[in-house]
Amino acid sequence: MIGTHAQDTRGAEAACERPFQSPDSGQHWCRADGEYIRRARRTGLSWPLPDGLTDDELERCLFPPPTGTPKTERPQPDWPVVHRELRRTGVTLSLLWEEYRLAHPDGYGYSRFCELYRRWEGRLSPTMRQVHIAGERMFVDYAGATLDVINPQTGEVRSAQLFVATLGASSYTFADATWTQSLADWTGSHVRALEFFGGVPRQIVSDNLKAGITKACFYEPTVNRTYADLPESLKDAGQPVLIGGSMGTGSFVLAGTTTSEAKAFSSACHGAGRKMSRHKAYKMWRGRQVVDHLADEGIIIRSPSSRGVAEEAPGAYKDVTAVVDAAESAGLARKVARLKPIVCAKG
Repeated sequence: MIGTHAQDTRGAEAACERPFQSPDSGQHWCRADGEYIRRARRTGLSWPLPDGLTDDELERCLFPPPTGTPKTERPQPDWPVVHRELRRTGVTLSLLWEEYRLAHPDGYGYSRFCELYRRWEGRLSPTMRQVHIAGERMFVDYAGATLDVINPQTGEVRSAQLFVATLGASSYTFADATWTQSLADWTGSHVRALEFFGGVPRQIVSDNLKAGITKACFYEPTVNRTYADLPESLKDAGQPVLIGGSMGTGSFVLAGTTTSEAKAFSSACHGAGRKMSRHKAYKMWRGRQVVDHLADEGIIIRSPSSRGVAEEAPGAYKDVTAVVDAAESAGLARKVARLKPIVCAKG
């Protein structure tokens, strides 16, 4: 508190040390902690204190109640409307949050908005969780929206179809634009996707596109003959194998072998693997230190948690090159390419 007039104001009396001359009143103040001085000046208090000012009134002057809207009183988004709008093409949670904040400036921040929506969405209906094995399935389909291609000479606008292929286990994605969804473009995009992945999965999961599925049936669909024969011509390439390293060492793309099929059920190691616990890594490194070091090497790190970055420091993992060399020497896979990390996003 200021001076010794009040007896119980957040320990201010204990902060008094020595007097100093007030520039306003010429009176002596007790030199309290700088925070109390700043609070007193903001409220216009000076020494001596006004007559009749009680301890409770003084405390309310120095420590006024917060004026912001309590979290429990923030305007709630209309979650059914948000859920319905997300079904529209091009609508994202980020866009809906911006509209929400325009209507409610004191509303939730973006991360809290997303967290509350996911929590609300989780109560709608149970969702079956699928477990994907590396190299087992490649999911293919055309995106719903088309791409406009403009001829720079004539200004003519044509719509291109966007073919998308994604590996189930890693979500590694390939996209290819073609003019049509005809059989020739459909199979051509598959060939380019398999060449991009460096191998052939056990299964290619397609939607009921006419170029791929002649007759849709829940039990025994009729697959287009050309489409059905496609994987046979590429099986010699081997199944794609992805072995992850660390944020600083990158990953490897390999191709499966017949030796792996016979000895290890067509499987290989899943990654470099840790050589120390997360707790030990956190004690050894700091998140800011890891981010700065990787930035010097041209690698961008995005993470909501500094501790999470420290726990995933490159030094906490084994040498991925040695792991891949061991897998290759054992005949489980053969190296195709090494991937250099550019951006790492940690959840």
